[in-house]
Amino acid sequence: MRVLDWDIMKNGAVELIKKRIVIYGISSSGERIIEYLKFLNIRENIIYACDTDERKLDNLGEEGKWKGLNVISPMKICRTSLKNIIIIIASSYVTDIYNYLLEIECPYDVVGSKSYMHSIHYDIMNGRAQYFPKEIIERYKNIYEIWAQSNKQYFNTLKENARYKVMQFLLTKETCILVHSIQKTGNKTLEKSLNNYSNAVWSRHLLGIGEEEKKLLSKIIKNTYSNIKILSGIRYPIERIIATKWQYMDKTWVYGDKCISNKINKIITSMPDIREYLNHDKWFKEQIEESFGIDVFKYKFNINKGYTIINKDNISIFLYRLDYLNKLENEISNFIGYKDFKIISNNQAKKKAYALAYREFLKKVEIDLEFFEEIISSKEMQHFFSKSERENYYKKWKPYLK
Repeated sequence: MRVLDWDIMKNGAVELIKKRIVIYGISSSGERIIEYLKFLNIRENIIYACDTDERKLDNLGEEGKWKGLNVISPMKICRTSLKNIIIIIASSYVTDIYNYLLEIECPYDVVGSKSYMHSIHYDIMNGRAQYFPKEIIERYKNIYEIWAQSNKQYFNTLKENARYKVMQFLLTKETCILVHSIQKTGNKTLEKSLNNYSNAVWSRHLLGIGEEEKKLLSKIIKNTYSNIKILSGIRYPIERIIATKWQYMDKTWVYGDKCISNKINKIITSMPDIREYLNHDKWFKEQIEESFGIDVFKYKFNINKGYTIINKDNISIFLYRLDYLNKLENEISNFIGYKDFKIISNNQAKKKAYALAYREFLKKVEIDLEFFEEIISSKEMQHFFSKSERENYYKKWKPYLK
């Protein structure tokens, strides 16, 4: 069984277009892929649908059909000698399905529905989709342009209202819990978890858009509240960088020749926004020290416990390591003043649409040796990780250093 997500992200979907399709997932995601293929005039490529959810299968009726397709079990499909087949996984349980197909020794190529659709989209928008008739390509581009313009207007409106909404939020709350952390260090998990206890939670990676807004917001926060609680995370840097890069893989514009490479280094050419999130030392200086007057590196971090609390004036910072987060429920509960606080896991790469491609990427990742040595000797690694942890970290990534 080959998983093709990572390959088609880089090289396009031309290999897949003439394949016969089995849709795994009789759900809304499955409906979307059917409608997409219908628009592209290749709906007839779909030969079967399959699923293992008994509740869905029980509702198919006597004919056992879904959207006009015969529904048969994945096991039966994998034991049938079909030619030129690809299985498109159309489900939010993409990793579980992948593992199941491995377990039953599926002989066919597999791809996630979102990777499949996004790769075709990228091919069409960048003149790489000669496998479609000209009239389909022109119709696709025209409809997409109409959608893109309306979407742009919508997001411009959101941006115009963003500052007002932030000010309104800050000035109408009696308390302020700020989840303020570099990307991919548990922001979404903490925000979702804390929202069950307080409606005064604000989650940010960057305090403001630009220096002036950052200064204004930090001034308002410091002057509005007598007690400010900030939660901020640290994560092993290579894992954080990889996760940050893959945060963007849900977007069609990073496919094809703009797709992220396997190389991890300090220069990220295809996605400039990521540069803001590579350097944790820089982030702490700009987002915590300059905004709140606290240099976290002047305070000893408790490596054994995985967290430290810093208090200065009316500001308290709960500084945690992400690998300890699930063990810190009681400590966070005491910090925010709410009983029985529980962590609700969220935003995990293995559950996302790009999970299959992510697995393939990790098998082939390369790390620039000079960049890695710079990371190992950084202030971040020296301050938040022990000598033995740094040594083990080097051993972990040594096979990937180039």
